[in-house]
Amino acid sequence: MGYAVVHMMKIKAGSMGGIQSHNNREHPPKSNPDIDTERTKDNYDIVPCDNYYRTFRQKVSKRVESKRAVRKDAVAVCNFIVTSDNQTMAALGADRQRAFFEDAVKWFSERYGADRVLNATVHMDEYTPHLHIGVVPITPDGRLSAKAIFTKKEMSAIQTDFARDVGAKYGLERGVEGSERTHLSETRYKLEQAKKELAALKEDLEIARAEVDNTQELAEVYRQEADKAQESAIEARESLLSVQEDINTLMAQKNVLEGEINALEGQKEEKEQELSSLTGRISDAKNELRMVDVAVKRKMDEGAGLFGMESMKERIAAARKEADKDNRLRLLERFVALPQIKPLWEQFCQLMNRGKDRKKNEWEK
Repeated sequence: MGYAVVHMMKIKAGSMGGIQSHNNREHPPKSNPDIDTERTKDNYDIVPCDNYYRTFRQKVSKRVESKRAVRKDAVAVCNFIVTSDNQTMAALGADRQRAFFEDAVKWFSERYGADRVLNATVHMDEYTPHLHIGVVPITPDGRLSAKAIFTKKEMSAIQTDFARDVGAKYGLERGVEGSERTHLSETRYKLEQAKKELAALKEDLEIARAEVDNTQELAEVYRQEADKAQESAIEARESLLSVQEDINTLMAQKNVLEGEINALEGQKEEKEQELSSLTGRISDAKNELRMVDVAVKRKMDEGAGLFGMESMKERIAAARKEADKDNRLRLLERFVALPQIKPLWEQFCQLMNRGKDRKKNEWEK
């Protein structure tokens, strides 16, 4: 059976960048041979945090009630490392390892408050898998004080209670309280963490130097971009002038079209006046036509009164009789003109003429 290992290291505000860089693997390690970069991808967060100091300030501003500024040398976060020996952790297997670390985070959250937990990151790329969990030491009465919370009694209770509440579930027991082995292990661990912090600070220094170089390179890039921007501005101005010329041309065309529209509107008014005049004349002509119709009807009525209806009937009958006579004469003319009738008709006429002459002579005698 292995031992549940819980170590704490106090981190001041000035050192938060180094522990953040180490926990989040923000930069390639240069002084820690235990880190296998091929396995860094297997690390995972249970409580992620990408900016330790900013998150710390947010928690302090919300929960620290003292009006006094936080001392620069005050402990900002207590970084706990939770693990066991390598053989025991390997025997747990990946799934139970993760469950163990998640239960550990839950235990610290319930004991000190989830709002005090800054981060929780599991490292799988070192010799022994382990959990880093940071707790901001804010007391129940709103003070930032690691000394008031993590007393010697509390540190002993952590070892006992954690082994009982979490470790036992995974076959881990508490180490021998007050033993030399435990004391030496903590000392060696603190020394190792100090070395890691120093290495992280060195890495921060190298990164800062690299950032200076990058800043110079960026300045050159910005100068080049500024030159390009100036060229683009010149091109944009030329394009704007061209557009302005096009606008002036279009405005001139617009003025011409507006003049033509005004002229057409004038012609439209003239045509409308002419149409109105013609409409009046047509109306007058219709009135005159109605008057003529009335006059004609009146005259017809007067004519009917002068001749009377009987006279009109006699005239119509006489006209029909004359028409019938003319028709009979035309029929007789066509009849006597026939080839077989014409000789007989001529003989008849000669006889009739002789008879007339004889009667004439007799009358003369």
